[in-house]
Amino acid sequence: MDLGLNDRVFIVTGGSGTLMWAAARCLVAEGARVVLADRPAHENDASASYVGSSAAVRVVTGEDGDVSPERLVSAALDTWERLDGALIGVASSLEANALEVADEEWTAAFQSVFLDAVGMIRGISRSLGSGGSLALVLSPDAGVPLVEQAVANGVEAGLASFAMDLAVELGPQNIRVNGLVPLPAEGTRQGDGAPMDVSSTRRHSSSEEFGRVAAFVLSPAASYVSGAMVSVDSKTPGLS
Repeated sequence: MDLGLNDRVFIVTGGSGTLMWAAARCLVAEGARVVLADRPAHENDASASYVGSSAAVRVVTGEDGDVSPERLVSAALDTWERLDGALIGVASSLEANALEVADEEWTAAFQSVFLDAVGMIRGISRSLGSGGSLALVLSPDAGVPLVEQAVANGVEAGLASFAMDLAVELGPQNIRVNGLVPLPAEGTRQGDGAPMDVSSTRRHSSSEEFGRVAAFVLSPAASYVSGAMVSVDSKTPGLS
């Protein structure tokens, strides 16, 4: 299948993460170009060349991964004179039970997880035209509450709702918005210490498997997919 990604330009935030790198690689393999937001600590990893020579540019963020959407948009437009979409990673949240989280910790999580992601999405969406595509990478907390993940359970569910609202708002402009919900990293455990088994296939997906799904969802081949939360085998309802 031709995904129609040749010469299209995408921003990938959270580029220091394995899943985001894999998605960037898959986009490049399909002929796209990427602006990869990457933390300074990963400078020696040469992330741009890791993704694919002239098909990627690296924008160094702050130590905490902070970078403005305007800077990323400018990198895309200055380099390739176009922008077609973005894959936006969401910051991780504090692990704790609901009654253990202090008010200031809730506030900090809302700022660093929810508002930062919303700001990135809004900033990038303003620079997209017809055919644009945005995808937000969430954790399984977005759809299924996990043990000792009270903050993520609340904040990421809110982000999922925001993405679906935005899909309705941007739909008339032919701009799509979706969410991707990948399986937790291998070795993730529940609050009681037991391995977290949330996959219907009873195995963890590879980063490349996630990357291929991300590339498809962002591509014109998925032109009628919008407002969806796409599970990359992260949870089957009713699975024990």
